[in-house]
Amino acid sequence: MGLPLRLAAALAFSASTLAAQTVELRLREDSASKPVAGAIVRLVGSTGTVTQGLSDEAGRLVLRAAAPGTYHVRIDRIGWLGRTTVPFKLDSGQVFRLTVPMPSERIQLPALEVWGRTSCDARQSHGELATVLWDEVRKALTANTITASEKLVPLHLRGFVREVTLGGSVSSEWVVASRIVRGPPFASLAPEVLAQKGFVYQVGDTTVFAAPDAALLLSDQFVATHCFYAVQGTGALAGLAFQPLAGRRVTDVTGTLWVDRQSSELRYLEFSYAGLPAVLRRRKLGGRLEFTRTPSGLWITSYWHVRMPRVEVQPFGRRQGEWRSAEVKGYSDRGGRAEVAGDTLGLLHRSILLGRVYDSLAAQGLSGAVVWVRGMPDSLVTNSGGWFGMATQTAGDQIVSVRHRRLGLLGVAAERHVLLSVGDTTRVEFGVPSLSTFVGALCRRRTRPGRVNLVGTVTRADGAPAREQEIRAVTRSSQANGRMVVVSRGRTTKSGLFGLCNLPGKETLQLIVGDRKATLVELSVQLQGESRWVELLAEPAPEAAANLFTTGSSQRAGRASMASNSTLSRRPQPGR
Repeated sequence: MGLPLRLAAALAFSASTLAAQTVELRLREDSASKPVAGAIVRLVGSTGTVTQGLSDEAGRLVLRAAAPGTYHVRIDRIGWLGRTTVPFKLDSGQVFRLTVPMPSERIQLPALEVWGRTSCDARQSHGELATVLWDEVRKALTANTITASEKLVPLHLRGFVREVTLGGSVSSEWVVASRIVRGPPFASLAPEVLAQKGFVYQVGDTTVFAAPDAALLLSDQFVATHCFYAVQGTGALAGLAFQPLAGRRVTDVTGTLWVDRQSSELRYLEFSYAGLPAVLRRRKLGGRLEFTRTPSGLWITSYWHVRMPRVEVQPFGRRQGEWRSAEVKGYSDRGGRAEVAGDTLGLLHRSILLGRVYDSLAAQGLSGAVVWVRGMPDSLVTNSGGWFGMATQTAGDQIVSVRHRRLGLLGVAAERHVLLSVGDTTRVEFGVPSLSTFVGALCRRRTRPGRVNLVGTVTRADGAPAREQEIRAVTRSSQANGRMVVVSRGRTTKSGLFGLCNLPGKETLQLIVGDRKATLVELSVQLQGESRWVELLAEPAPEAAANLFTTGSSQRAGRASMASNSTLSRRPQPGR
């Protein structure tokens, strides 16, 4: 399942930096002559809006027109009355300077009119409160899209994954991205794509859950296929709810945009999915977006998540696989948090750390490793290629640490000293030691000709190392009338590491792990003339399944695939 993060085109701007016709505006409070920041300013011509933007902290904004003509300026402020200037002529190459005093009268939200209906009808859609709320919501959404599309501010984005129980409690959460973005931190799919596919659709064996963003909510396609009506909120909030029109044949969204009654500012959106299959219909699937006004008057999406189901498919019937049933076991949230990462001039005040954790045993990047800067609260998890990127507020000489069950097995700390600089990028790499390094450390005696070594780890089902466990390699000996003979034996270390040395080069051996109480692993391994790395998954029962990964080979022994699935379902806990 995945949350799509592809960029959707939201607004078409016709302003050109090469145009010679320029309007320079200064916005001031009518009563106090203070600058007005964050106002939405549109340059309107005979064909409609030519360009638009947001006033800065000084109340200034420059708009450029592609051609001479007659224009006027429309100015909107969230929570305040707007203003439209008289038309003016803009000649070729002219710089037109204009100071506009803005009204100091706040907009008052009217009382909610209760119609006694819950259906989407014309009277609800055009109630007085709904109309006023939509005007204020539209201002905030427009300011949000301008901030993102014009890349007016750098944002520090922290993407996360969160596991949630059916009861709603969070079982774990970890950061999967920490980076600086200029532009939308996330974006919905294009309105025409969602109109065709719906908000929940299949791509191969993956179910995609799409989320609405500001640009989508403003689009003509969304407004035309949904009705809006006011709903009762708390004393501080008023709600503008929306739901799809009847007759929609694809999955859609229904939700509420919550507005602060005193300031008329948009606070957050809560949404859920409509038209889901029966197995998901009763679940609380949907998401949340939070909107924040910065001190400079810009609007950012500061938080978002989409809640998706964690579904297990169980076979049942007389024969396994004859029928299958799906059961929701919990939820998985994908989302992010964003905060302004620069000063008023847009200058970055974060250090950027990029790097990779490489697995020399598997000759590929190591996924699922937890990376953090010592002393800082943030941590993240490497992706499928072992790559990571982190934006951090610290600088100077720092220690970067990595945690993974394959790292630090030989007692060498997985950490690096780095020099971080604000606004600059520092690169660092980590690596799991090679197979020959492990063999040299665990099998210090010189390997005799024709002999090989097995080195690896034993891990319990809960992810903890199987410490101080005896491990034996045995074979049936023809010289001993077919009885089992111990070829090599050893004990696992505190990290679950073991080494079985000078084994027959081409032989089928039984690996047995356990103590006097129970055998945790018993697995057949066929040697092929070369040393190998193995990972054993120990279960707390005599007849346990074992998980064997062999470097450079695709073989899996016993019931390894079942054990592998349970291993991969565990999630790292950041910073531990």
